This record gives sequence, C-alpha cells and structure tokens, in this order.
Amino acid sequence: MAARVARRLRRSGLREPARLLLDAGAPLALIGSQLLYVSQPVLTLFLKRQDVAALAALLEHPDGPRVLAQHLE
Repeated sequence: MAARVARRLRRSGLREPARLLLDAGAPLALIGSQLLYVSQPVLTLFLKRQDVAALAALLEHPDGPRVLAQHLE
C-alpha cells in the first residue's frame, strides 16, 4: 500500500512536499488520516477514492508515516 501511494505522489510531483510534511507532521498523522476520511467526498473530485482511502489508512497506522517516507526516498 505504501509503495502505491508513494508512486502516485511521485507521479503527481508531490514527492518533496509529502516528505517535508511527513517529517514535520509525523506526530499529527492520525489527525491527518481522520481529515482525509472526512474530506474524502470532496477529494474524490480530484483523486481516486481508493488512493485517498489508502493514504488515510496508511497514516492511521503507527508506522505508516515512517514506511511512506522510506518509499518516497
């Protein structure tokens, strides 16, 4: 799941901003995942529902931000 999210972020040109947010906001990842779930109806106008759900599930897991950051390197 982390590899797929990392691939999408690289393709979108969001690799560096995502890495910065993961480094700075790792303690807030759980809150970020909940915000993704709440804003999912709006985000699906721009992104696939599966991608938003995968990112939210990844951020919800305690090791998720670290694993995603490793895949972005």
